[in-house]
Amino acid sequence: MSLSDENTCSSIFQKLKPTYLRDGAVNQILIRKRLALLKKKEVSMQEHLNEVNGLVNQLKSCGVKIDMDEIVYILMSLPPEYDYTKSAIENQPS
Repeated sequence: MSLSDENTCSSIFQKLKPTYLRDGAVNQILIRKRLALLKKKEVSMQEHLNEVNGLVNQLKSCGVKIDMDEIVYILMSLPPEYDYTKSAIENQPS
């Protein structure tokens, strides 16, 4: 694939789109899987939340409505040392 003939960013994007952007449904499934399997690594909480937010924003860009899902994904991804915090959040009145 040659991009040298393209004159605008839009035309380059349109040419690359079929190769690099997945089908919407497949992409949603892959992002949801990454979120469901995500675990906090040896990074700061801020970096971890940024990773979660990045994946959530990818889902939003696919047209998925996110409400409480983001909180559930964050809680599921936290290691055992956050169990007390998770319990406190989960037991809040709705």
